[in-house]
Amino acid sequence: MASDNDSERGERRHTERAISLHESVSPDRWCVNWADLKYLKQEVRQAIKNGEITPPDDGSDDFLGTAENYGPSIYTVTDQHIKPITQRAGKMSWALMRHPEGLDCDVFISHAWQEGIFEFLSKVLHSRPRHARHAWCCMLANPQHLDIAAMLQSPRHSPFAVALEASTTVLVVPNRLCSVYTRLWCAYEAYLAQEQGKIILIARASNWRRVCNAMWYMALAAFVGSALAVLLDFQGWTRYVNLGVTCVAAIAGVGSMVTAKNTLRVALNFIGEVMCWYLVVEWDTVGGLYSRHPSPFLDYVAAVTQRAWIVCLAATFFLLEVDRINSEVTGWEAQQLARGYTGSIVHATCSRPEDDEAIRREIGGTVEAVDYAIQVLMSAGMSTPTLREVAARGVCIHQAANPAIALPMLLLGPFLMLTFVTLIFDSIYLRDSNPEWFARLLPLRATTVLQRVIMLLKIRCSPRDERCYIYLVIQKCATVYLAFITPAMVKCQLNGYLSYDSTSTWFLIPPIAYSTMLAFVMLGFRRTANLPCGLYLLQMFLARGFRTLFMTTTGCGAPPNEDSESDSESEIGTDTS
Repeated sequence: MASDNDSERGERRHTERAISLHESVSPDRWCVNWADLKYLKQEVRQAIKNGEITPPDDGSDDFLGTAENYGPSIYTVTDQHIKPITQRAGKMSWALMRHPEGLDCDVFISHAWQEGIFEFLSKVLHSRPRHARHAWCCMLANPQHLDIAAMLQSPRHSPFAVALEASTTVLVVPNRLCSVYTRLWCAYEAYLAQEQGKIILIARASNWRRVCNAMWYMALAAFVGSALAVLLDFQGWTRYVNLGVTCVAAIAGVGSMVTAKNTLRVALNFIGEVMCWYLVVEWDTVGGLYSRHPSPFLDYVAAVTQRAWIVCLAATFFLLEVDRINSEVTGWEAQQLARGYTGSIVHATCSRPEDDEAIRREIGGTVEAVDYAIQVLMSAGMSTPTLREVAARGVCIHQAANPAIALPMLLLGPFLMLTFVTLIFDSIYLRDSNPEWFARLLPLRATTVLQRVIMLLKIRCSPRDERCYIYLVIQKCATVYLAFITPAMVKCQLNGYLSYDSTSTWFLIPPIAYSTMLAFVMLGFRRTANLPCGLYLLQMFLARGFRTLFMTTTGCGAPPNEDSESDSESEIGTDTS
């Protein structure tokens, strides 16, 4: 009897200390860091291995068949792992068990509890916002052994609401079973995020395995192209064959960027890679710029530099394949987020009737605004005040949060470095051998370098939605730029040299292109929309595929699916590594 009394007194002391701890630390500081989530992942794996976490007897979570990729549900992990651990530690939440002093809240995680723990953790860890250090997650933040219901009596003053207000970003974690927005508490979190102008992001798992697979078949394409160049001998027709190969590569690149058909994009990227590596081996060096300089060293410089440009173009086709994979996976996450969602939070459910009544009373007449914020999130992959405003003005923002990176990386990375190297050679060799063109080219090339550096800094300093806009602007402007520069490349191939007569104007194309890019980059989303015909410009920048490119402004709904193939869950999968 004495032992039982001692045990009860010990339990009460634990409860009192846990209550005191949670009262002394503000709810928005009941956070964990990313290392904590990695630790939890390891601990859960070990607990499953040791038989400490098993499928519930009621059959609600038979996770053994999917333990590697998905794992037990959040419900199961909470009941069989988090509760026992925090019970022994003193009944505080898992977050305050790890950090009794609390942590500042950067990210608020919104999820449905039905997802597998590994599915959840892999998506959160992969999608954590840049510079964010700590996250608030209800299963880890709330004290599972205390009276949580008492904390939720007033939704506006609940730990959820306090933490979300303190955060800068809301990270929504989709799952394969149902939309998080079929749960009323998640809908309420969307309401708060919309009211407070928060950035809402969709979490997704890493796709590095699929990218690695892409590296293999793109490497095969490089081998095929190089082998064709070695095996085929066109003798005097080499220059004309190279011209044809260049045109095929250009068509493949443009086609890959403007089509939404998944299989066609794979084929075009493969063909483009083959063509580029054929040119790397078989390229006939174009002369002209340093032709008046006596040094034979410059002939080697021209040969190496021109092949370096082609290698960069070959790398672009690999990046286009990465873009395709990212687009595919992002689309799948959006499908998961929409699974079972009727289009309105009116139909969301809650397990406690009193919570249901309180939440609906607080949301009141803003249901349509919340529904619209969720619609923007599902369409764009992100919901921000700017995106919601632009979408409300009629611009289709489908997958705006998933910009193509191929051409931006090409222009702001290797092309920038090659231009800088060219500037150095110009300043050393061109001044004496060709002073007229030195005076023309050097300022313009230096200007394009400066413009690209400014764009890089702008990307670095901009919020996430503006960064996506910048990538989309560069992608579209670069496509037009390459379309204009291709005829000059064709002419060079035919002549065997670059024209430097007094009537040549090709050298004006790069500065004009980069000036246009920089102008729209500096304007940003909102100011571009406010330009005359600005909405149509935004529609062009955000367009995905032929249909979207030529459609009139239609709002934030996704355009019709251009690919007859449907992605299955097994094709996309979840990378939990």
